[in-house]
Amino acid sequence: MYACLPQKSASSTELFRWFGRASSIVLFVGWILLLVQELMRDSRVTTDEAIQGAVLAVVFVGYAIGWRKELAGALIAIFGTVLFFTVCGVAFGRLPGLAAAWFALPSVLYFLAWYTQRKFGKLAL
Repeated sequence: MYACLPQKSASSTELFRWFGRASSIVLFVGWILLLVQELMRDSRVTTDEAIQGAVLAVVFVGYAIGWRKELAGALIAIFGTVLFFTVCGVAFGRLPGLAAAWFALPSVLYFLAWYTQRKFGKLAL
């Protein structure tokens, strides 16, 4: 009546990898929704906002690369996040809110996936 199913524990590498992927999707979709909302309210895009969007595109490219190559994706996304903070500081004269630091979360998770894979192999939790 009850089948015995094999139990497989997830490795820490797999958890970091999948949480990184999931958080990258959530951040990308959230940003798209905010962008659409902003464009519906005010359809004008300033040069500074266009530059800000281009820098965020670097972050999202890093997320996409991280799906296959965790270290490369993490480095690109971290670079893009730091660049985003720099551009906001220069273009707008102030840094974005602390919530913008969430853009670095998938990068950290990708890096941890790469590190645990390299250091421990497929060590289960």
